[in-house]
Amino acid sequence: DVTLGAYGFELTYYNSETENLIQYGGMWPDDLYENLAGTSKFEGVEASYQRYVEAINTSVNIQFAQGTAKDADNQWIARRPEQTLALNLMYDGFNQFDIGLNTKYIGTTYDLADQQGAQIGEYLVSDLNINYLASDNVTLYANVLNLFNEDYTHAVAMYQGDFVTPQNVYSNGGTQLHLGIQGKL
Repeated sequence: DVTLGAYGFELTYYNSETENLIQYGGMWPDDLYENLAGTSKFEGVEASYQRYVEAINTSVNIQFAQGTAKDADNQWIARRPEQTLALNLMYDGFNQFDIGLNTKYIGTTYDLADQQGAQIGEYLVSDLNINYLASDNVTLYANVLNLFNEDYTHAVAMYQGDFVTPQNVYSNGGTQLHLGIQGKL
């Protein structure tokens, strides 16, 4: 990896290799994970920008990645997006509250190797996070995952071919609300 950065900007080039990469690849219960024989290669560029904007009491973080993920046969590895983009905003202008919005874009992604199978990428999803500092040791929080109820999936089981609805889809679970208390000793 090589990273250059200045004034909140960072640019990273990476090039790595992994022997016998472990990946999800089978059916329950027998072959849920498998080793990809040989050397898998990952190469790409990541760019980010981070800054706290005092005038609006907001932390801004933007991240972009463009990369390739290929196996020993030079085929694209399943479930690896070509691009990702993330925007994270955190407003802390309230007395004991902070509110965050995390939005991410997942680019073209296929469920099978060599960019075959169901296209499960190209979606945008946002999460909302609210924290309330009740005391020095207690924080109350609320998280709304998938705020806009985006319909997306991470993987497909039993893919049968183009234009055929998969039998099993590992979906996102819709919009979810999580409430909690965090304590520190």
